[in-house]
Amino acid sequence: MKFSKSFLLSFFALAVLSIYLFVTAPVPLKENELEAYTIPIQVVLQILEEENDVARNLYTQAIVGAGKKQQSKNPRSKNVVLISPYKGV
Repeated sequence: MKFSKSFLLSFFALAVLSIYLFVTAPVPLKENELEAYTIPIQVVLQILEEENDVARNLYTQAIVGAGKKQQSKNPRSKNVVLISPYKGV
């Protein structure tokens, strides 16, 4: 069975990479240390909600700001009302 040079080179490169990753792998965490790295789901959801609020406000400001610039350039659009689909914005 004859192998091409590119196949052999790829095979040996993969073998060396596999050995390197196996040797340099970090030590596993102990069971009691796992609890130190857990975050309650309520905290995660609260953080996501706050990030969503900030992103929504920035997005809405960009859309409304662009709309107001467009409105000021067009004299016939004085009666246009910009409505946000989001609460409180």
